[in-house]
Amino acid sequence: MIKLIKSLLAPKFLFVLALTYTIAITVGSLMRSEEIPKIGFEISDKVIHFIAYGFLLVFWFLFALTTFRNTRYIKNLLTAALFSLVYGIIIEVLQGVMVLSRQADFQDVIANFAGITFAFLILVLLRNKIITLKSIN
Repeated sequence: MIKLIKSLLAPKFLFVLALTYTIAITVGSLMRSEEIPKIGFEISDKVIHFIAYGFLLVFWFLFALTTFRNTRYIKNLLTAALFSLVYGIIIEVLQGVMVLSRQADFQDVIANFAGITFAFLILVLLRNKIITLKSIN
């Protein structure tokens, strides 16, 4: 189990995970609305934004935490949160400019911010457990 945790917390793995996830959000956000695959049930796009950007923060934070070992936990967390928020704003602007069938939506930015804030608070609450896992690596 320890070996699995070590491999999952490896900086290279976390970088690939965070980058792939970021690219997936970019592609999903910038594709035409008619091209978005339908799932078997309706879900608010605000919920999707909340969840997607919460995970975006988690993935980039874990990468930063394992890569920049001399940087404080909260500084890594704030940096990842700021990156996630700015990225979300840029994506919304690009939707309004580049995709004819979609438009920029300030409520999406609010949902992104809410997801980032929720994930931020969870990561603050789990700080001691995460630092313990980090020390295993």
